[in-house]
Amino acid sequence: MIVCRRGRILSLVLFLLIASPTSNAQEDAAWKCTLVVHDVAGHFRLLKFGLDSRATYELEREFGEMLIPPIPPEPIFDARFADLPNRRRLGGTGTETDIRKLYASTQTDTFVVRIQAAEDALPLRLSWIVSGTASCKQLLVRFSSEGEEKLYDATDFSPFYIRDSSVSALTIILHGPNIESQ
Repeated sequence: MIVCRRGRILSLVLFLLIASPTSNAQEDAAWKCTLVVHDVAGHFRLLKFGLDSRATYELEREFGEMLIPPIPPEPIFDARFADLPNRRRLGGTGTETDIRKLYASTQTDTFVVRIQAAEDALPLRLSWIVSGTASCKQLLVRFSSEGEEKLYDATDFSPFYIRDSSVSALTIILHGPNIESQ
């Protein structure tokens, strides 16, 4: 009976270790750039993105890429990565982590973030958490506000604010990460 229990416990521990989304690939990835979307009501979302030579264009649990529940109805706060136009992979629901294949240290990649502000919770504050790798050194954020396209240079990683409730998406452009392929 004790051997049977130990066997079950060992099986459970092995299952949890194998099934855990936090793996060495997630920790060792060559990306580690996080966008923090925060509103004045205290809601926030951490969105991780970047590049890794081991990634593909599919959802990869080893990098923490998992579909999240469908977009909530307005005016509930939400922020998530969305599919790029004509490149469906996220099944329409989105994800909090988006890792792309690193092909060259000079490549440029585009990430689309869908945002939805909670009622009376503007402005949205966007800030960055950087892991110290070179992958997030050249970021541009583009969005349309009141019919005007705005470009924000995020290379100094200072926060910026969105005060217009009509902004529903951001485009993050990651230029030349200058990372050596692994």
